[in-house]
Amino acid sequence: LKQLEHLVKQAQQKDPKDVEGYLQLAVIYEGQGKLEEAAEALEQAIDIAPDKVQFYLLLGPIYERQERFDEALWTYRRLEKVDPNLPVPILQAIAFIQHQKNKHDDALKHAKRALEADSTSWRTHYLLGSIYAAKDEGQRAIQSYRRAIELAPNEPVPHTDLAELYFMQNRYDDALEANAVAIRLAPGVPELEEQRRRIQAAMPK
Repeated sequence: LKQLEHLVKQAQQKDPKDVEGYLQLAVIYEGQGKLEEAAEALEQAIDIAPDKVQFYLLLGPIYERQERFDEALWTYRRLEKVDPNLPVPILQAIAFIQHQKNKHDDALKHAKRALEADSTSWRTHYLLGSIYAAKDEGQRAIQSYRRAIELAPNEPVPHTDLAELYFMQNRYDDALEANAVAIRLAPGVPELEEQRRRIQAAMPK
């Protein structure tokens, strides 16, 4: 990779506007775990060719891995101007970031777009459940979590969050049942054991 990086940089010195060179550098840097350098290479590529969809699709997730969520969101917004037909993972990413920023209405809008594009994605249904829970729309949240579980019964996370929602609604038997499934799917996770203890402590004697 070092030799390839050197060759690409040499080629760029001859043609600084070679966007493919920046793309190659970004891929090399990402493979080396140099996310900052990869992001910088893609930023330079976008400055040269702002209409290239591929650059945004690579840059946004790198920002996410760096926990630079505002910049990731900005990247996806620019991508949406270039190509309004965003792929489902990008719609999910936008919804997740907006949800984390407590902008639940914006999050819901993009999650619903992801659902319209692919109704079989358990991640979208799970995300919808989390957004509805944050909006205090408990029944819709439960329905979304249950649909996520139907689509991916061996994923522990929807069971965990469903258990937490049942717990908040004082539905302790349902909460304990969902928690038990999560523990079976992900044994030895301290957070799940702690959730079980909280549920059991709240149950009527």
